[in-house]
Amino acid sequence: MENKEIQISEVKQATKKLRYSIIPFLADAFFAKRTECTGKRPLKSIAVLRPGKLGDMLVITPLLHLLKKHAECSHCTVVSSLYNEIIVRHNPHVDEIKPVNFHCFADVAQCVGWIRRRHFDAIIDCTPGISNTSFLISQIAGKTSLLAGFHKAQMACYYDVVYTDDTVHLCMQAAGLFELMTGHKVTEVPPIELRASERDTSTACDFFSSNGLEKFKMILGINLSAGSPERQWSPEKYGRLIELLQEVSAGWGTMAIVLFSAGRQHSRAQVLSRRFEDVFVVPQTGFLTVSEMLARTDLLISPDTAMIPAACAHKVPVVGLYRDHRQTLTRWGPFGVPFRIVKPSGGSSFEFIKPEDVCEATCELAGID
Repeated sequence: MENKEIQISEVKQATKKLRYSIIPFLADAFFAKRTECTGKRPLKSIAVLRPGKLGDMLVITPLLHLLKKHAECSHCTVVSSLYNEIIVRHNPHVDEIKPVNFHCFADVAQCVGWIRRRHFDAIIDCTPGISNTSFLISQIAGKTSLLAGFHKAQMACYYDVVYTDDTVHLCMQAAGLFELMTGHKVTEVPPIELRASERDTSTACDFFSSNGLEKFKMILGINLSAGSPERQWSPEKYGRLIELLQEVSAGWGTMAIVLFSAGRQHSRAQVLSRRFEDVFVVPQTGFLTVSEMLARTDLLISPDTAMIPAACAHKVPVVGLYRDHRQTLTRWGPFGVPFRIVKPSGGSSFEFIKPEDVCEATCELAGID
């Protein structure tokens, strides 16, 4: 079943590449090329476009901070997907959120009209590289606006300002784009931000209190869920990792393990919690509540998912499991917290990541011999 899921994921990636190859032909036919400028226009109102998933929105929160705190932007609107809107729901640097179903033509068309009527001073396309949806929205709706974006390759000529260095983390790219747009020098990149409601915080506190987690000297978080099948570690590997961690936990004092999971992985987490002592499963609930539980852990072990930037937002050290892909590590790795990266040994598949290597990285990061 998991091999079939990987095959389906690969077909989707190939289809996406085919769609992206069509965009340059449409651009040449319908859109005007622009002359690069460096933030000479007033930027009182800005629309930030970020379709995508939770992690996609998390890594642009430093840009939102900079726009409100260090520029003349008086009104910042985030055009989000229905899924990642939750990331900026309580963000103090966002004045307005426009959730859009980017898979629905009628919703996208309505969004284009809405943006055009607002006459934004600037529109920032925060999707790295070429995105069909955000490119078309920015080009159709932003004819009189300053258009900015991240390393647009052959499509850069259709934007006024483009940050071209894709060899640094996306949070750094956000700061670089801000500098080009405004002329302001960024001396320190703001951290990733994730705010929750009082109810989310209270629910997290109740979970920790009801399970007696306050008595443990160290609380390790392990995220079992990955954003795609090819980044999914097997239940056997997670079981072996827990065995190893519990064997070495004598050097840490009392230790609890909190398992984060979603979908099919949730039932697997429950199996692991019944198999091992002092292993607790976070209930399936909203992402902001989960993030508040994550904030109460001392360290997170996770594959490359939104849980890693969420941990960074809460200053939780990270042991990240990544495929051996330089671009992914560079752009999407942990940011602003102590971390260790574990990659496959002896192959490119996630299944070549050894639990022993993950345990060793965890001990090293935790300062345990």
